[in-house]
Amino acid sequence: MSVPRIAAASCPIERAVRVIGGRWKTMIVYHLLPGPLSYGHLRRRMGSCSERVFVRQVRELESDGVVERVALGGNPPRVDYRLTPVGLELHAMFAAMKEWGELHAEQAHDLVPPRAS
Repeated sequence: MSVPRIAAASCPIERAVRVIGGRWKTMIVYHLLPGPLSYGHLRRRMGSCSERVFVRQVRELESDGVVERVALGGNPPRVDYRLTPVGLELHAMFAAMKEWGELHAEQAHDLVPPRAS
């Protein structure tokens, strides 16, 4: 007997994971929690994330209503990113994740498989 799979639309956890799931989306949101950042500052905080992946992840967060792009004009043009009111609602969840990560920091090496070289 098989167990029916819960539809994505009816599972709030799956909806949340679809919006912020993935290494780079969570890091983008995390870095924007304190306040807006320019494109360059946000991009530098992403470390080894490729430019292409970074742009795609930010655009997906924009289309999901979590991040807002603010064009500030100027020469050269300046762009800032900030969390929308919906994105700011993630603050409590990220605070809980941070607390959990700090609490279990010593066990972290057991939780994450080693990276292939």
